[in-house]
Amino acid sequence: MFEIIKIDGKLFRHEVLCTKEFFLPMKRKNQIHWAAMSEAEIILYAKAYCQHHEIKRQRHLANGKNKHDGLYNILYKSKWMRQVFIVDETKPVRLGEDDFIIPLDGGGRVSWKSMSRQEKIDYIIAYCKEFNITNSTQLQKGPNKNPGMHSRLLDDKLMTDIFDRERLETLCGEPFLIPLCAIDKVAWEKMSEDEIIEYAKAYCKHHKIKGSGALSNHKTKRNTGMYKALMDRTLLDRVFSRPKTKSYPVNGTTYTFQIRKNRQIDWKLVTKKRLEKFGRDYCIEYGIKTRTQLKNKNAGLCNQKRRQSA
Repeated sequence: MFEIIKIDGKLFRHEVLCTKEFFLPMKRKNQIHWAAMSEAEIILYAKAYCQHHEIKRQRHLANGKNKHDGLYNILYKSKWMRQVFIVDETKPVRLGEDDFIIPLDGGGRVSWKSMSRQEKIDYIIAYCKEFNITNSTQLQKGPNKNPGMHSRLLDDKLMTDIFDRERLETLCGEPFLIPLCAIDKVAWEKMSEDEIIEYAKAYCKHHKIKGSGALSNHKTKRNTGMYKALMDRTLLDRVFSRPKTKSYPVNGTTYTFQIRKNRQIDWKLVTKKRLEKFGRDYCIEYGIKTRTQLKNKNAGLCNQKRRQSA
């Protein structure tokens, strides 16, 4: 037990531990002013506190019956644990039939930075096998959870080295097993062109997406990851059927033109005579009398007429 007393107008925590008397400076009634104490004073107090309460391991100082959060934190942050406790540098761990020697940091935690990538993978796989952990959610939140190990999976991008991760998705009554990367996004690089095309066609049919614009920009139906994967592999034309011609019914005549990939008329294939006739009928159809009006209505046609008349 301890009591808060005042000496010369200053607050102190008065405590007797193993017949030794301590007066610890206080910031407030419930907070020890560690910065006002020297290293030797803190270590002397820590040893007496642990001896008095029979605390033999640092984890008991952090989580035990007589835990002391403030003392634990100052010892850990200042790396003074080894001066109070005997801290092991390694820990033997047996998982199934495999034995591991796990390096520890100054706080008794697993020192992941002291392990190679393969050592981390082997240790985590053995741990997951031992406790029948089959996915990252169980490792993070399950009955045998290990949040520190889960964080290491994300930080070192080890997720796909540990778990074969897939998402079952049903589109138009057809099941698809989609490979995932560590952050639960589709691992497009693991899919072949045919697999991407088949999945994209089913996705667009299921969500009634009829063009690449909706796939990339629609507020609720868009899938930018799929759009980018199709763009990167130049597969958009194999998912969306794009017309090769475009028709304009104007002034009683229907004009059909070849179009480019950007769906604009390929004016290079239009003769000067046909362009003049189409331009004349187009202006009659829409009541266009000036070049400015034509430019506002159909800039492509206006520019092409200007080029050919130059």
